[in-house]
Amino acid sequence: MNGISELDFEPTRRELTAAYNLPPEMYTSEAVFAAERKAIFSREWIYVCRADQVANQGDYLAVEVAGAPLVIVRDKDGAIRAHSSVCRHKGAVVAEGRGNAGAFRCKYHGWTYALDGALIAAPLMNKVKEFSRCDFGLVSVRSEVWEGLVFVNLDTNASSLAAKLAPLSARFKNYQFENMVCTQTREYATPTNWKLFVANSMEEYHIPVTHAKTLEPYMPMRDHVTEPTGGAYEILTIIALGEPPFPRVASVPDNTTITALIYPNLVVSASPDSFHTFIHIPIDVSHTVVKADFFFPRDTVARPDFTALAKSHYDGLDVILEEDNVALTATYKGLTSPLSKRGRYAFREKIVHRLDNYVLDRLIGSI
Repeated sequence: MNGISELDFEPTRRELTAAYNLPPEMYTSEAVFAAERKAIFSREWIYVCRADQVANQGDYLAVEVAGAPLVIVRDKDGAIRAHSSVCRHKGAVVAEGRGNAGAFRCKYHGWTYALDGALIAAPLMNKVKEFSRCDFGLVSVRSEVWEGLVFVNLDTNASSLAAKLAPLSARFKNYQFENMVCTQTREYATPTNWKLFVANSMEEYHIPVTHAKTLEPYMPMRDHVTEPTGGAYEILTIIALGEPPFPRVASVPDNTTITALIYPNLVVSASPDSFHTFIHIPIDVSHTVVKADFFFPRDTVARPDFTALAKSHYDGLDVILEEDNVALTATYKGLTSPLSKRGRYAFREKIVHRLDNYVLDRLIGSI
């Protein structure tokens, strides 16, 4: 396939009960992946890190979005900034990994940038005609912090994230994110397309089969409720059976878990006793990495038995993600078959259908 314009999207655009899945090529084509990087990951708000990962002046973290190396940094005024980490001289990357710095100095020719991105040193450039340092600072990238999570957007014309997610903040209010701290990060890699992994995180249809012994007994498919939002996110709620390992957050009245997909690739899940984030990072068309952060209330973390009890959260996710990994690996292998044909959506796949059409909304306009 040379492009995506030859694909037939009309069957996926139909209402759910009459719709067909995306064509298999939408998951396996390099051309489609390139189009998604340009039309989605270069234009949407993308979660990159927690604000507490750059807590102090000079703290920085290097990340990459849609192939663009970026540096997230806390400046001297306490604000979180995002810059392209590409030197304005020859293009070398000026920041890698994470750490604390007073400035960013290119290791190639020594051009040096302040935390706010301004060029403060350019050796021997005073001999160049009409050269002004103020014209050659690091390219700034838009950033916003929502509930302690840092998002960036490569599109300078994109609308603000805050207004889009304000209703979601209201839904999560009882879970008191401001009182939670991250206790552990785990990373999972799967040979599958990012859309398949995101969809898997937001649909309950597979739970009775893939997670028959792990999730179904406690979070049965029948109790999952999908809420229509029509906006920048999707919501799935469930009241789990049994009590959580730790006491519920005081303002949470029952065992309701609220899971939200913040388009395009961040899933946040608020449980009665904890909070989790799952960022689905597309490495290439056939590989996805999921980074999961675990958050607990400060009072919970201070308990003497916290480490022992929290292990059930950590290890439980390992088991569930491995079950998903097996299913998603098999799914991607099947989609690469020359005999693969598009299937139908089950009625329980409302969010999957909306996710697929979210992708089409952006790709069709870019063809």
